[in-house]
Amino acid sequence: MTDRYQQTSSGGNVSFFTPDEFILKLHDWALEDPSGAKIEKEKPRPQSISLDAPGRPEGERQRREKDMLKTLAEAMKRKK
Repeated sequence: MTDRYQQTSSGGNVSFFTPDEFILKLHDWALEDPSGAKIEKEKPRPQSISLDAPGRPEGERQRREKDMLKTLAEAMKRKK
């Protein structure tokens, strides 16, 4: 593809970059919008889920995990 920009039907432009060029472009965009980093850092992120509870015996943890998986499997069957 010789033309790196194409006009869309709505009048906007679409740009094409190699992966290396795109990473450099991301860096440029980040420098242009330093406040964007603050906004992104404030967004909630996935958190690790631990099935372990301090002081709980391993057998109890396994039983509770098995019960939770059974409940989840039953809920998924009902949705089919």
